[in-house]
Amino acid sequence: MKVIVEILTGRFFYIEIEEDATVEKLRREIAAVEKFEGDRLVLVLDNGKLLEDEKQVLAEHGVGDGSVVYLHFASNVEDLDQHTEVEDCMFSIL
Repeated sequence: MKVIVEILTGRFFYIEIEEDATVEKLRREIAAVEKFEGDRLVLVLDNGKLLEDEKQVLAEHGVGDGSVVYLHFASNVEDLDQHTEVEDCMFSIL
């Protein structure tokens, strides 16, 4: 399936990934394609839900062909534990 990944700057790109791929696999693919540090990536669905559980299959979150995933960056790994700021930011955008 092809997932649309949008960075909050407005730039977007596509990631081709298997139907049964996990959140972890999507994060690794994005990091590899865009040369980002994978452990700093914060993935958010268009409904504001964070993709946190690395082992969960994307389809369990309703992610399918053509789905949009918003990409945020944690300033450091410890920021990944502070989800409220990212969620607040997403809801103000949506």
